[in-house]
Amino acid sequence: MDSTELILKLINEKYKSIRQFSIAADIPYSTVKSGLKAGIKGMAVETVIKMCTALDIQMDTLTISDSSSKKGNSQLSADEYYLVERYRSLSNQSKQEIMRYIEYRHNTDNVETQKNQKFK
Repeated sequence: MDSTELILKLINEKYKSIRQFSIAADIPYSTVKSGLKAGIKGMAVETVIKMCTALDIQMDTLTISDSSSKKGNSQLSADEYYLVERYRSLSNQSKQEIMRYIEYRHNTDNVETQKNQKFK
């Protein structure tokens, strides 16, 4: 997933439409629409900053999204970075709950993997 795809995914998740997003971000609709069509790499930095602010993400999310799609597994994928961004916005209590759930899933998945390996 490249940075443009990530931006579009977040817009669709957080806003009802691109038009609603453009109003919230204070960016002309035509600028957002053409930027998403051509790719955000050609957009003005100020516009990208406004987009990131409206989506509550940091600009380096976009850089890592692009580099991870080119380099494979050497860095976080766009989905992993998306999860990290969301995790950072949670309360401490919610973070603890998420960590317990991840630990539970990790342990459950490891047990299932071990069982499957025994039967091969």
